[in-house]
Amino acid sequence: MPYKSLNPIKIENLEQYDYYDSDYIEKRRRLIAPLIGNFFISFSQFEHDLNTSLAELIGDGSHDIGYVLIRNMEMVEKITIFSDLLYQYMSAMESKNKDLLKKIKQAMIELVEFRNKVAHANWNTLEKGDYVRVKIKPSKESGFITFTKEILSPKIIKTFIKKIDSTCNDLYELLEKEQLN
Repeated sequence: MPYKSLNPIKIENLEQYDYYDSDYIEKRRRLIAPLIGNFFISFSQFEHDLNTSLAELIGDGSHDIGYVLIRNMEMVEKITIFSDLLYQYMSAMESKNKDLLKKIKQAMIELVEFRNKVAHANWNTLEKGDYVRVKIKPSKESGFITFTKEILSPKIIKTFIKKIDSTCNDLYELLEKEQLN
């Protein structure tokens, strides 16, 4: 199940020219920029934890073989392989922690999808209410180019920073329960 916005989204059609008012981002920059940076630092730690955990599953404790195999993978591919390998191990060991693995996998996918929105948001389009353009695509119904805007407020970014921490803690807990840590 993909990441679902915590707030409503807005869809707007491109009229003729793409114009935005950059005044709002200039007012919010000092607040939002450090949070975006903190989010990416936390996400980087999460990605490292996933990489090392996956590398250990693949390489039986050593990282080199695992890193050779995962070095060009997208995050969702890493999550899927990690989950599949761990699920197979847990099945063989008759583990009772499969629901926790499912919860962790879902949280990881949501984190990746949110990271992509933050990374690819057109922050100069930030407007009152903290709506920011996150996607540009043609509308199949109208034929117009549409902008999808989503609220990426400081509160939401802080929520996802906490979600990274809790997901990493859940991952450590699961690996300990399975005696893989």
